[in-house]
Order: sequence, then C-alpha cells, then structure tokens
Amino acid sequence: MDEEGSFDEAVAGCDYAFLVAAPVNIDAKNPEKDLIEPAVRGTLNVLRSCVKAGTVKRVVLTSSAAAVASRPELQGDGHVLEEDSWSNVEHLTATKSPYWGYPVSKVLLEREACKFAEEHGISLVTLCPVVTVGAAPAVSARTSVPNCLSLLSGDEAAFAVLDGM
Repeated sequence: MDEEGSFDEAVAGCDYAFLVAAPVNIDAKNPEKDLIEPAVRGTLNVLRSCVKAGTVKRVVLTSSAAAVASRPELQGDGHVLEEDSWSNVEHLTATKSPYWGYPVSKVLLEREACKFAEEHGISLVTLCPVVTVGAAPAVSARTSVPNCLSLLSGDEAAFAVLDGM
C-alpha cells in the first residue's frame, strides 16, 4: 500500500473497490512513523488509483470501531454517533495510553479519505467493524481476537489493549 500507483492495475476497469487493508502494528515503537503515516499514505494511494481508473463508482473503506470508541467526553448510554463522530485524537495523543496509535491512525485515514473522496467525486462508504477476524481455521489468533477473548479468559495483558483504547 505504501507505493503510489501499485494499485492502478488492480482497480483498472473496476466498478467498486474494497479497501480492507491497513497497518495494524499496535505495538509500534514510533506510532507516527510506523503506523499512522503509512495508514494515511496507503489509503490515499489506493484512492488515487481509483481516480486514475476512472471507472470506480464506490469505494468501501473498512476502518475500525477504534475510530469512534475513544471518546472520553461521552459517558453513559444513549449517545448517537454519526459520520463525524471520530475518536478524540487530541485526547489520545496527549494521554498516549497504550496502543493509542491505532485509533489515531484510523481516525486520520478516515478523515483524509473523506476529504479526498469529496474533492475527487468518489462515493465513499466507511464500515467500522468491532472485531476483525481472518480465515478459519487460523494457525494463531491475530489482532483483536485475543483482546476480545480476554473478557472471558481474564488475560490482563490482552485486556489492556481494550482498556487503553
């Protein structure tokens, strides 16, 4: 995703593009360089390829619940989240809680994707799944699976990821 133009051939002649990849290096030592910047750059590279193709009618962007869940100003029930209800980037970058780079990357790539789509007339739909799971049976559980299972297993290290977002 990091190489501009690398998706030109993949989307050429397509009506729809599903962008389901992004960095998930939540343990990055330098989240800005290793997670946030590549996520935004990669997303924009794919969108540029869609514009070049001239045939893509809609792009479906898979984001994450992390893009909307870190909002300390919302406590309790009954809150309605809308298209611009992103996680609080200022709070996340100021507190630098564990794994803060992942939700920040999701918010910033969504914001840039929305801006790019509007400027270039792309119909963009964003999905924010709660858990991402790969093919089964998986050799090992990756990304959010161990974190969700920590609610049952009591694995405090895995739960810390959920608590930190």
